[in-house]
Amino acid sequence: MKMNMTRKSAFFAHFVLSALIVLTVLTVILLVWYPGPFFRIVGAFDAIKILIAVDLVLGPLLTLILFKPGKKGLLFDMCMVAALQLGALVYGVHSLYIERPYYAIYVVDRFQILAERDVDKTTISNEAFLHKPWNQPIFIVASMPDDPAERSRITEEIFFEGKRDVHQRPELWKAYADGEDQVRARARPLKVLLEQRPDIGSQVESLSSEADELLYVPVMGRKYVLTMVLDAGTLKPLDVIDVDPWARPKVAEQP
Repeated sequence: MKMNMTRKSAFFAHFVLSALIVLTVLTVILLVWYPGPFFRIVGAFDAIKILIAVDLVLGPLLTLILFKPGKKGLLFDMCMVAALQLGALVYGVHSLYIERPYYAIYVVDRFQILAERDVDKTTISNEAFLHKPWNQPIFIVASMPDDPAERSRITEEIFFEGKRDVHQRPELWKAYADGEDQVRARARPLKVLLEQRPDIGSQVESLSSEADELLYVPVMGRKYVLTMVLDAGTLKPLDVIDVDPWARPKVAEQP
């Protein structure tokens, strides 16, 4: 089978096709699976870098190296390159899909971001906790039961038996709207964090509301601890600031 293309035109065609596929996949990832700040919280950029490296860089580069009009076995070579790209694409997309933020659970004094597989959904009785909205996780509040004996039992299971923590136990969940008092009790004014960390001033200025009208709580993903910004009136999560609120600010060295 002959391919009436030059090496450069084959590279360009391969690159354009790969770019269109990667752009489509990234659109779904950024707008549906990891909307808004959740891309940063979960640290999905590492997986996306691999996907881009293989499907947008390595694939077309192999075409540039291997493609030679009239070369014996050229079709086989191109099929192998396409198979490599497809395998990397399927693996990358599947990994990003199963790790997408499914639950944003407020527990004690922070949000914990969990993927769907982090929770045993067979133990969920509330239908509202089974299916997340298409462009955001399900917001939930988790808390220990009021009964002292039950609290003691759960504590022993967590610390001595290695069982699931509070935020991973659906029997301890309630809707975010029903747990707002718990959130408000531990959330702190954003202006306090700004006083402690003046280096985040530019990030605070980019928010649509003034710092006096905002609260914050830590938010924990798999790799990073960042700062979730809440509306002080509604407690609605608004944005994420790229700073660990528990970390001490770095002190500039004296000359």
